Amino acid sequence: MFVKLFLKAAIRMQLYKYNKKTIQIILDKSIVYKYNLIIKVFGVINMNNHESINEILVRLFANILDIEEKCLGVGEFSDLSITEMHIIDNIGIGKERNMSNTAKDLRITSGTLTTAIDNLIKKGYVERRRSSDDRRVVKIKLTNKGIGAYKAHEDFHKDLVVSALMQLDDRGEEILAKVLTNIDIFFKEKYHYK
Repeated sequence: MFVKLFLKAAIRMQLYKYNKKTIQIILDKSIVYKYNLIIKVFGVINMNNHESINEILVRLFANILDIEEKCLGVGEFSDLSITEMHIIDNIGIGKERNMSNTAKDLRITSGTLTTAIDNLIKKGYVERRRSSDDRRVVKIKLTNKGIGAYKAHEDFHKDLVVSALMQLDDRGEEILAKVLTNIDIFFKEKYHYK
């Protein structure tokens, strides 16, 4: 009974914003043993939000990759892996890319990229050539088939965004954009991503 009353009062007084010592001082010494239970309850309230957000983010990322993989597996580009599709996406259309810059952008080694590009060449998605200016530099670009895969992947992501935003009004879109931007900034700063 006391815990319920204390929780209601604490919520009204915003007591949960205080630290452990403040709550302990506020409590009567004869009921300090209930302090741990109260803190656990407050922690659970806070933890549930953290756990929910964590679950949503983990599930969202996994689902997007899973959906993307399933879409790749049934269409015209079913011979591509997710990794290969992301390499195609990074190469882009209408330009030649330098192999070492592409590897750096993808955060993989040049050797790993070389192996993947070898496979993409065999499948007909990418062309590779040495630079005429500097024979050490290797250039890659998408073939017509690669451009088709790029556009299909781009359409997949557009559909994903449109489907998600259809559920929201303008204010909801703004809030979502702000939240995602803040998450993006946090990860860039914490993990030094571009």
